[in-house]
Amino acid sequence: MSSTTVTIQRESPGAKSRTIFRPKYMLFAFIGLVFAYVLGHNESFLINRANPVWHHYEPFKWWLLPHGLAGACALLLVPCNFRIAFASAIPSSIE
Repeated sequence: MSSTTVTIQRESPGAKSRTIFRPKYMLFAFIGLVFAYVLGHNESFLINRANPVWHHYEPFKWWLLPHGLAGACALLLVPCNFRIAFASAIPSSIE
C-alpha cells in the first residue's frame, strides 16, 4: 500500500493577511483623490497658463520651480526617514 502525507501549513496568529484593501492603502487612495480634486478646482491656475494670475507670477516664476521641487522632495522623503528611524529603534531580537 502507498501512504500519502498531507502537510497543512497554518498562518501564525500574529501574521497579517496581505490584501489590497488594507486601511493604510485606503487612506492613501482617499488622500490622492482629495489632492486631485483640489488641484483641479482650486489650483487649476497652476496648470492653465492662460489664467490671468500668471501675470502676477511672471517676474519670479522660475524661483517657484526649485521651491516646489524642494517641497515635493521633502514631502516624499520624510516618511522614508521616519520608517528608518522607527526600524532602528526596534531591537533586532524582537523582529
